[in-house]
Amino acid sequence: MQVYAAMIANMDAQIGTLMETLKQTGRDKNTLLVFLIDNGANPAQGFYYESTPEFWKQFDNSYDNVGRKGSFVSYGPHWANVSNAPYANYHKTTSAQGGINTDFMISGPGITRHGKIDASTMAVYDVAPTLYEFAGIDPNKSLAKKPVLPMIGVSFKRYLTGEVQEPPRGNYGVELHHQAAWVDGEWKLRRLVPRGLTAGDAPWQLFNLHDDPLETHDVAAEHPDRVKAMSEAYEAFAKRTMVTGHRAR
Repeated sequence: MQVYAAMIANMDAQIGTLMETLKQTGRDKNTLLVFLIDNGANPAQGFYYESTPEFWKQFDNSYDNVGRKGSFVSYGPHWANVSNAPYANYHKTTSAQGGINTDFMISGPGITRHGKIDASTMAVYDVAPTLYEFAGIDPNKSLAKKPVLPMIGVSFKRYLTGEVQEPPRGNYGVELHHQAAWVDGEWKLRRLVPRGLTAGDAPWQLFNLHDDPLETHDVAAEHPDRVKAMSEAYEAFAKRTMVTGHRAR
């Protein structure tokens, strides 16, 4: 944790240097600053990677080299719980809130929602469309005369600049290594697949995030129609985004 804390402090200092340089050169008036972190804290330690011993041969994790070039270490599950609070126990690579919720910050010219904590829903695939619109770029135009697949995200530009008051996203889907979720308003459908198993080995769970933000009470049995509708919505999302092995039971 000492090494991790030092890295965070150094990153903060370097971001400050970048921001000051932009300001001194006048480029802050034409620059958007975006900061976001990866999905969930990482509790993994050496035992997590036991199936890939060759992987470890490339690293020097001796005490004196921890945090330096050539090391690959983790601060472990206990500190991961602290970093992920209040979403304990479910971390990176899971579809629980602790595995998909992340901080996102943006600042720059035209953005009026500054200095505020906004709990609106935004998916990571909304970032690119948002930046494209700020830059005046049409992402649907062909590149080098090659067809471009349509983006699945939506732009938040008009929301960030105060042109509209309602955020443009009401639902979103996620999937990683068969861990999947579909969130629609206050309702969340998720599937947690134990390591080594496939999507068909795990049932859907349903949570009301307004009443149960930590996902402690599965209400799938009480709302079968909602589970059916949301699982179908996820299936459509998975098909559109070409998720493999996504069929649920």
